[in-house]
Amino acid sequence: MKIYITVVLAVLFLAPTLVMAETILVSAPLKGGDNGVVCSCINLTKNPIDVDFIIIRGTTSYSGNVQTISPGTTRHFWPNLITDPSVCHVIRDDGKSVSAKHLKCTFSAVDANGNPTAVIPVDTKFKQ
Repeated sequence: MKIYITVVLAVLFLAPTLVMAETILVSAPLKGGDNGVVCSCINLTKNPIDVDFIIIRGTTSYSGNVQTISPGTTRHFWPNLITDPSVCHVIRDDGKSVSAKHLKCTFSAVDANGNPTAVIPVDTKFKQ
């Protein structure tokens, strides 16, 4: 009887936290070019979406702060000269999960002239 009560209590208290976990979009690691890296997204919906771009290099993270992406427009975060391998995270500011159906995001290495030399998708879903 104690085991059944424990299982029921665990389901009641843990299930809401599992459901409430938000999904973020994450890129694969990318080595920056001479001018670093840039993370960008275009809004594919009909409503503005507030996102935070976070670029992580080793144990250091760089935040682009919250940016509003209007429908059909692109916003980006381009921190100064990150040439070491890093990853891009895209997080919605309203706590909702990010979906590749709503945002098309890319992570690019940028050369000295500001041109992308490598572009990878930011489309791996990660629950946090």
